[in-house]
Amino acid sequence: MSKVIVLQAIDSPRRDTEWRIFMAAKLAERGISSIVGSRSAIRSIHARSKNCIFLGRLDTNTGRNIHDQKYVKEMEEKGTAFFFLHDEGALYYKGEYEEAVRRIYPEEYFESEAVKKVLFWGEAQRDIFKKSHYAEKFEISGSPRFDLCKPKFSKIDDLSVSNLKKKYGDFVLICGRFALVNMVADDPSALGKRSYDIRIEGGALKTKQKEEILRSMFGSWKKVSLEFSEFVPAIARLGLDFPDLNFVLRPHPAEKESFYKDAFGHFDNIFIDKSGDVRPFIRASKALVHSECTTGLEAELSHKPNINFRPCADHPVSRDFEVAGASDIGVIVKNYDELQETLSELITNDFNFLKSDYDASKLIFNSRENWASADFICSLIEDFSKGTEISSKIIPKYRSVSHLAYSIFIIFKDLTKKCLGIVGVERFKRIKISAGAGDLKFYQYTDEDIRALWTSLGSKDAELTMKDSLIYVDSSKSAMKSNS
Repeated sequence: MSKVIVLQAIDSPRRDTEWRIFMAAKLAERGISSIVGSRSAIRSIHARSKNCIFLGRLDTNTGRNIHDQKYVKEMEEKGTAFFFLHDEGALYYKGEYEEAVRRIYPEEYFESEAVKKVLFWGEAQRDIFKKSHYAEKFEISGSPRFDLCKPKFSKIDDLSVSNLKKKYGDFVLICGRFALVNMVADDPSALGKRSYDIRIEGGALKTKQKEEILRSMFGSWKKVSLEFSEFVPAIARLGLDFPDLNFVLRPHPAEKESFYKDAFGHFDNIFIDKSGDVRPFIRASKALVHSECTTGLEAELSHKPNINFRPCADHPVSRDFEVAGASDIGVIVKNYDELQETLSELITNDFNFLKSDYDASKLIFNSRENWASADFICSLIEDFSKGTEISSKIIPKYRSVSHLAYSIFIIFKDLTKKCLGIVGVERFKRIKISAGAGDLKFYQYTDEDIRALWTSLGSKDAELTMKDSLIYVDSSKSAMKSNS
């Protein structure tokens, strides 16, 4: 029997590592092996692959630069089956929602013979392409990341939750969403040329003039700046008004941790922690405070009360820049007095969870209690592999001089990005190489972290090994089949 290998590239390690390993475990239950790693590491593996399945998106957010175009051509040449699943597939500004979705779903690749399925988080994204000639490739899948938030998977976080409670006691989690004004060193500047170019790559000039694009960039920056200027003092007031309650402030993966450490380092009950995935923090907390953040949806799925602090809700700038899905979840408060009152009520009611009236399932399909995104996607991959009887192969490393040269180039390029960012020589000069891990988007899980997660998932169908910054999940079922 043939062996099937699924390649999974990680974009944001804090956000994506754990659900990627979860997917590898679920695929292993069906006799399918996986290789999980950074974009550059998976690209190097793909360069010496044959007939593999690729689950994810291309290397850049829009998937449209020359590097990505070559990637798709390479997939066609190597018999790769591309199951397109974007890791940022649903939550965008309401005023430019269609444009944002079209930007991240490169429609020009839909016709490629490599593309077998285009997986949408919800109906809202799929409906934007309802007139496409390739609709037979479309599936509404949801995102596996949100499966893990549901109570049925709470056991995987038991150890992490226990450790967090020992460290912080009873605490309220506060999540930042202000990367536009508090950005890490290794992400493009919100107002810089690279951010503008990303919109151009995504096709913005087809529907807008340059002036409109720039107005949108600066408009969204203005809204987030106003929110940030209200959010930070509100955190301080919470710390002062609730001296017997601990607060754990978690910056967004693309936010600098150092700003918050500097601002709140002299508070005895405010702690800054950007480690790992946010999900265990949500489960360990008594409640969540956020501002139009994805974590509000994750808290809702985890059955945790969440307060959505929206100080600019009635400001004219919010009209176009409310975040679809995240702006309506949780208990919405518009000023500090309402925030304080709502938190006081939660304390009085022992942090009782009341389900939000807002239904996010049109945007994120696995907001539905009876929907498991991971199972659905695994079934699609299993059905495809059985129907085509593909046999995946990885050619031994450095078999050719050209591959050795390519691998050295990729490794050098990846290290350069991690240390310096990706947006130009002038910006390289301004970035401090000595910046702490909390001021970078890049994050590295330890081998112990990975093995602990694997153990908590309870997979009995595969062996997990780690080598050269890659995670190999070799299904024992696949191994037995390939040896029979």
